[in-house]
Amino acid sequence: FDTGKHAPGGRCSSRTWPGGATVDHAAQYATARSASFSALMKELETEGLVKQWPARVVALEGGAAAVPVEGDAVRYVGADGMGGIAAALARGLDVRQDVWVPPNGGITYESDGMWRLRLPSGAGDDCRFDAVVIAHNGKCAER
Repeated sequence: FDTGKHAPGGRCSSRTWPGGATVDHAAQYATARSASFSALMKELETEGLVKQWPARVVALEGGAAAVPVEGDAVRYVGADGMGGIAAALARGLDVRQDVWVPPNGGITYESDGMWRLRLPSGAGDDCRFDAVVIAHNGKCAER
């Protein structure tokens, strides 16, 4: 279940503005540091969904001049916006858009070890799952 109206993504989502420009909402790039994430990003690069971003990254510290961020981490951007990364990760999953499941009262742990999600009116029947992952920032999780 995803609160996005058009596509999964959250902090890795994109919008297309009138005129065709793609704008990313929050994440400007993804950094591949682990072997498994690097392998995934290389697979997505082969598919043409991401590309390496060889930008010069700097840190601003205490009003001083920009200091280059050193390291050998590879940075990637979505070929058509960062939302493409989220869409690729969601392939094959039953992602239901524009559905808010409130953590307070919307999710309960049942005596048989299953999790029950109570969906808002019009979003479908209640569901039961073996596991539930909640990925909200603190402000959203409290509402």
